[in-house]
Parts: sequence; C-alpha cells; structure tokens
Amino acid sequence: MNMYVKQFNKKFNFRATNKNVRKTVKMQLVLAKSEDIENKAPQEQLEDIDTMLDVVMEYIKDVLKLDSKSVGKLEDMEMNETIDLANKIAMRIMGIDEQEAKKVVENPKKG
Repeated sequence: MNMYVKQFNKKFNFRATNKNVRKTVKMQLVLAKSEDIENKAPQEQLEDIDTMLDVVMEYIKDVLKLDSKSVGKLEDMEMNETIDLANKIAMRIMGIDEQEAKKVVENPKKG
C-alpha cells in the first residue's frame, strides 16, 4: 500500500506483513497503556511517556524504512503529530479506512 506523508514530502510503500501487523499491535498496546496515566506517580507518568515516544518513533522508522534525513525530521515533529502519523499508518496496516474511523470516533454508537 502507498501512503503520502506530508511531513516528509514523500510517498511510502509498505505492506501489511505479519511483521508489520505485530509491530502495529505492540505499538497500539503501548499507546493504550499510556492513556491511563492519571493515577500514576509523576515518575511513572514520565517513564510511560518516554516509552510511548520511543515505541511510536521506532514503529514509524521501521514500517516506513526511514532514511537518516527523514529520521531527523521525525525527531523534530511535535508529539501529537507523531502519534497521529503512527495511528494513520496503523489504520492502513490493519485495513481500517480512515474515513470510516473518523465516523466511529465522531459517533461511536452509529459506527
């Protein structure tokens, strides 16, 4: 599948291989864990955020097979932008249409 990534001004080609699906699931598990940090001590919160960023950035690097120039751009991106990109890649790998995902997020009972 092809995906244009505006942050890199480039089109990437990747596949939904077992390897990429496993990476996607692992990344999503880390994201899910990081959403529930309110009841944790500040040090645990920071450790979870650090782990989440490491996993998300590594996921993007691996799946898109980024060169060193693109890795530099990735490191300069804002955190929310990075997570959004990882989620878009994950949706494509898992076969979820972006428009359908938006509908579910906007109105979960109808989705």
